[in-house]
Amino acid sequence: MNTLIKNISNLYTPNLEGKYGEVIHMSDISIFIKDGIIEKIFSGPNPSIDQADIIIDASAYTVLPGFVD
Repeated sequence: MNTLIKNISNLYTPNLEGKYGEVIHMSDISIFIKDGIIEKIFSGPNPSIDQADIIIDASAYTVLPGFVD
């Protein structure tokens, strides 16, 4: 099952290339998840993804990918 989470107001994720414990903040982000794995993160206007089975509008939400393994 493929999911598109679009219009994410706030996304916080660990910076894997930076200093330990550093967190990156992004706004107006969309995430495409394919078979339970994040396949692509988009910034800017919402992508049109034909393969999405589920589309979630997260315009009023905060997303924290990468904090749970």
